Amino acid sequence: MSALENRTAEAAVIGSLLQDAEALKAARLLRKEDFVDPAHQSILIVAKRLAARGEPVDMTTVASELSKAGSAVTVVDLLTLIRQVPSTVNAGSYIRAVR
Repeated sequence: MSALENRTAEAAVIGSLLQDAEALKAARLLRKEDFVDPAHQSILIVAKRLAARGEPVDMTTVASELSKAGSAVTVVDLLTLIRQVPSTVNAGSYIRAVR
């Protein structure tokens, strides 16, 4: 898979897990090392941390946590990732493409 294809799949995974709790559950086996893009790595880590604490994982909570950590990723970046996902129904396929 090319770097561009991998980043596209990564974006689809992140966009899915920000919208759908089932997609987040499906992504539980993913590791930051599975992602090429450092921003995607950071988002995955924060999403998993929030989920482990029993907190909601969505654009707002993830953006807040990223901001607290000093990340350059913004809510607009997260919204862009969400908008790139045609359907979270295919999250499993996106996850397999990343792994």
